[in-house]
Amino acid sequence: MLLSVKDRILLFTLLPSEGDILSLRTVRKLREDLAFSDDENRELKIQQTGPSYHWDPAADKLKEVELSGIAQAIIKNALKRMNENKSLTVDHIDLWDKFIPNGEG
Repeated sequence: MLLSVKDRILLFTLLPSEGDILSLRTVRKLREDLAFSDDENRELKIQQTGPSYHWDPAADKLKEVELSGIAQAIIKNALKRMNENKSLTVDHIDLWDKFIPNGEG
């Protein structure tokens, strides 16, 4: 799946830190795949200010990230939980549309 810098950062924030061993191994692999290389950090000039991240939008590139069925289910469940808790933000809309395209909530 092609993911933007924003998608990758948001996914980091919504991945669970607790779960069963299979889920945790999947999350660990997914975090590694979503991570920014040193070259990407230099190109994008990623900076964290408090809870916010900033980067050079001119350097933004899509990255192909392979997502297993388990990884996709973990992401969908996290988004659905956020929806139920009414904790989604406008920034999550693109992710929602990628992972829950039919709006199943």
